[in-house]
Amino acid sequence: MIKGLVVTLGSALLFCAIIATPAPADSLTDSVTMTFFYPNTSTVYESPVVIPVGSSLACPGSPASFCSAYSEGGDHEFSVGTDTITYTASGDPDGNYSAAEFSGFDFSGLTFLSGNPLSSFNLTTDIAGLTASDVSFDPSDIKINVEGLAINGDFTLTLNPEGAIATPEPSTLVLLGTGLAGLMLMMFRRKMFA
Repeated sequence: MIKGLVVTLGSALLFCAIIATPAPADSLTDSVTMTFFYPNTSTVYESPVVIPVGSSLACPGSPASFCSAYSEGGDHEFSVGTDTITYTASGDPDGNYSAAEFSGFDFSGLTFLSGNPLSSFNLTTDIAGLTASDVSFDPSDIKINVEGLAINGDFTLTLNPEGAIATPEPSTLVLLGTGLAGLMLMMFRRKMFA
């Protein structure tokens, strides 16, 4: 009887461990090209710059061709992760991006190791007024319009290619494992006292 319980609980834990093993994440290939557009998406305000995956670009700094737009207003950093693009600005708290049809960033050349196109994104930000409605995308390009918003704060775009499989949260797996262990214990008690 106890041997059966041990085997059942062991099987349940193995099942949880298999589920908990994260699937290989689809990641961006080599680099992302960033362009600043103003006053619309047809007008390049600053020359495009290429940011390799796993690195960042800080302004003021280099390349001067892009950072010249950020010579005032504090520090700005653009980082590209395997599936994220992050912007951090510690500028003048009273400064805002110019109001226009479009004043913001275009991240292009988004290709994934799987070859799948970009199908959705998640936006995390502390910039007041910045919402998902300020972001538009197509299969290999994502634009974020910060017109009229504060030049202070950060945002992160998490990119989801088509066919991406969500990995369960660790807390969900703990609940699942606890529930399975509880079920096994109930079954054991019923057999033991039947």
